[in-house]
Parts: sequence; C-alpha cells; structure tokens
Amino acid sequence: MKNYWLLLLSLSISSTALAGTISKIYKKGRRVLIDQIEEGDGIEKGAKVCVYDDSDKRITCGKIAKTTKSGKAYMRISKKKFKMVKKGMIVRTKDGSSGGGSNTAKNAGSIRIAGFWTGGIMTPYSYQKLAYQVPESQAPSTLWKQEGEISTQLFGLGLSAGFQIGPGMLITGLRYRAADDLAIDSDYSPSDPNIYSSIKESSSSTGIFFDYAYMTMPLGMFLMDLTAGLDVDMSAVSIDAEVIDEKGTQPTTKLSKAESKLTVASLRVGANFDAMFMDMFGMNFGLNLLVPLSETPKYSGEVTDAQATGLDAETQGKDLEKQLAHKKSSVGVEIIIGVVSRL
Repeated sequence: MKNYWLLLLSLSISSTALAGTISKIYKKGRRVLIDQIEEGDGIEKGAKVCVYDDSDKRITCGKIAKTTKSGKAYMRISKKKFKMVKKGMIVRTKDGSSGGGSNTAKNAGSIRIAGFWTGGIMTPYSYQKLAYQVPESQAPSTLWKQEGEISTQLFGLGLSAGFQIGPGMLITGLRYRAADDLAIDSDYSPSDPNIYSSIKESSSSTGIFFDYAYMTMPLGMFLMDLTAGLDVDMSAVSIDAEVIDEKGTQPTTKLSKAESKLTVASLRVGANFDAMFMDMFGMNFGLNLLVPLSETPKYSGEVTDAQATGLDAETQGKDLEKQLAHKKSSVGVEIIIGVVSRL
C-alpha cells in the first residue's frame, strides 16, 4: 500500500509518465524486473529510465534491456549502484514519457558529447589593425596608424562533454579559433617611394568553458538546453614588421617583432539545440552570450625605427602596445554548429 501511494505522489509531483516498480532483483547480470502499471502500455526496449527511492531521490539511470508481452521489462544496473537498488523502488522514464513520443525527447541522456565548429561573431577581446605611420619629427607621438578594430574570428573548432549532476548537466569544453592573417604595406621613406614598410598581424585564441545546463526541454524537433557558466579565453596577437626596398638595393631590415597575450574571464549564458536524428546521434546548434569581467595582459616585443631617433626603444615598444589596444570587449557572441551524442 505504501508503494501504491508513493507511485501516485511521484506521478503528481514529477508530471512524468510512470513506468513501474521494481518487483525482482537478480544478482546474476545485475538486472531488475520492472512491473509496469498497465499491461501493454509499457516502455520500449532501449528507452532510458531512472530508479527513485521512497523520497523521490534518483538512484541511477539506465536503458531497458528487454521487454515482455505481459508488460514487464528488464533493466541492467551498474555495479556501483546495484547495492542501492531495492524492491518496490519506482522506475520512471527519464524523459517524462511512457516510452513513445519523439526520438529527440527519448534521448536526453545523462552524458552529452559534442564536436563543433564555433564562430566568434564578437570575440571577448579586440585589437587594432595597424599600419606604419611616417614620423613627422624625430620624436613623434606615435609610429602607428589604427586601421580598424578586429573583434571577429569565424573559424574555430571545439569539443565538449557533459555529465548529469543533480537535476541538470555540467558541461566542460575546449575550443580553438584563428583569424586570417592581416598584411598592410605603407610608405616608409618620404624621400624614396621604393622603400616601404610591410606589417603582418596574426591572431588565435584558445578557450575553456564550464556550463551548467539548468533546464532541458523538448522544443519541436529539438532538445533545448539552457546554460550558464564561466568562460576563460586566452588570445595571442603577433606582429612582424619589416622595412623593404622594392629595388633590392638595400637589405630588408626588421622594424618590429612583438606579441601580445590576453586572458579574459567571462560569464556566459546560452542555449543548445540538439536535433537527434538517430538513436544517440544528431546535430547541435548553439548560441552563447559572453560578458567579460576581467583581463590579464602580457606583452613582449621591440621596435627599432631608425627614423624616430628621438624615441628610445622602450618608448617605441610602449607606443606599439598602446596602439595595438589588445583588450577585453564589452560583450562576446558565439555560434556553434556541430554533431552531438546523448548517451
């Protein structure tokens, strides 16, 4: 009688369809027999179900290994959880259905693995595209001209793995993004148009993130995860500048070689949309919004411009760092397209 009322209470609290109760436990093979509520209205083989104790605490989850025509089902229990499972415990389908319904809803899973392309529509950092500026005096205010802010990286790859923790899922991931190299040629010598400066800029970033999927729900053909977490982005911008004689009468000389590194910590919120076209595999689409909170810069490099004799090497180096303006952005936006598996 106690289990009967517990079944009714569990059904009303969870708003999920009830699969049944455990009637027998088999040590051999670590299996349990599930008696379903209504004969013939049972769960399918391969459906994901979870076992709950008297306080409605989830003990473990797994898949239905076998079903019978009489409305019973067998489930295999992991070795770690087997001793915790008792007769009379409640078994409910994990997705809140009795085994039917959409393929997406049935495959929420307790493990989520994804590989994806990631595009930084707005990266959590930005920097300036630079060109050499011919000094008007031996001690100019700057040797560089800012040609535009760079805050987009559309090519990137990433991996993530999520594991059930409490009512939600903890997702950790890595990503790598790179931008196209930038190259700007500009005049160097006012008296000789054949001598010019050539500047090459390259950038890349590596990120690690921790998300908690606090809500998972079916949305049409998709399974949607709403997430919130922390993002750490480590970017590097390299500059290589030379003075070149187009006629080749003078040797090419190094104007500057520098690297700026920046670590940005951000809060992130987002949504993942998984379309499970197969039993455990599907496509993933995601959108994340990042709010940068802190930055840790590191700069190294040198500038040796013979035309700015009024500026020492340290001043020239600080000038380049200032004009590069490698810093955290006010906001970041990334999109994700990839493949996903829910187990």
